[in-house]
Amino acid sequence: QKDILFESNYREAKAAGLYVGTYFYTYAKSADEAETEAEVFLEWIKELCAENDIETDELLDRCNVYSMHKEVFSSYFNTGHASRNEKPLIDEIEYEEKLFTEEVIRLLKYLSDFEPVCIMLDNLSMAGDSTLVALKKLMDESVPSIAIICSYNENETEVEHTKELWNSIVEYWEDCDLLFDVLGEENEEN
Repeated sequence: QKDILFESNYREAKAAGLYVGTYFYTYAKSADEAETEAEVFLEWIKELCAENDIETDELLDRCNVYSMHKEVFSSYFNTGHASRNEKPLIDEIEYEEKLFTEEVIRLLKYLSDFEPVCIMLDNLSMAGDSTLVALKKLMDESVPSIAIICSYNENETEVEHTKELWNSIVEYWEDCDLLFDVLGEENEEN
């Protein structure tokens, strides 16, 4: 969701010559909430393109967005509603999801050259496949202008079908000494 003071804070910080970036934090717990929050992300792309004199279609071409997905992005940028004429084929849903995840990562990487990005993911142990795959890809590519902050409760069990991927992410964090206990040892008994 968009902070109600974002526009004015952002504008005033830029006018003052401060180095500014954008962060995304999601509270989504349902498909409808995720769709609404995805619109905030799409609006950010649209606004960043306008600020940097980049045509949105040019951006999608530069980021090698698949034509069917380009239609989804373009329809949102032009009408405020994401849609596409051709429905995905059942046999291609998994392929399209993978491709879409890669496209979002390419868009983030490209746009982070204009403005640093911080992605904040809460309750990560409950995340779905696509979120974990995108997170792992961003971690593997190590983009300096993209920061990722995640929180999870180790007492919550991860979703069974994501267990292997989840474990590889946690192992990576442990290997890089990136896990922090924000409650501290004194709270373990509570």
